[in-house]
Amino acid sequence: MVQALAFVPVNDVVQAFKIIEGQSNEKFKLIISYFEKCYIGRLKENSKSIRVVPRFPIPSWNLHERILNNLPRTTNSVEAWHGAITNDEKSHLKFNQLIDKLKTEQSHTENNLVKIKAGEIVEKPVEQKKKDSRLKVVQKSYKRDNLLEYLSNLCLNIE
Repeated sequence: MVQALAFVPVNDVVQAFKIIEGQSNEKFKLIISYFEKCYIGRLKENSKSIRVVPRFPIPSWNLHERILNNLPRTTNSVEAWHGAITNDEKSHLKFNQLIDKLKTEQSHTENNLVKIKAGEIVEKPVEQKKKDSRLKVVQKSYKRDNLLEYLSNLCLNIE
């Protein structure tokens, strides 16, 4: 259920984390502790509400607004590009071949930018669109006083 925190509004993540922490059994205490340290921020010594700034502050990984604004959830397109270059690199490209490959990728990127500026939509894969749509429906139903149900509904839509 921890992965669902990425879809909770930033200001409510700590409250949602506390709910998850309370629902977790002993097996998950180590994971919960790690997540709190790195992504939520542990409580400062002798404090019941002030937290240490975590290694990865909540706004840096939170996706709530991104989904509502139809922005990408992941960097899969960047990762796919990097993977293609890496695969070619493994086949021992010569320097000139790498330059040609980078020029081709630059051309594709510039073409997509022109399409976007012209109002054309660069399509996501169908499964990605369906998942984003389901997440958006769940997010629009968000009510702070029913966080546990909201988190459960998110979990049904996250891989």
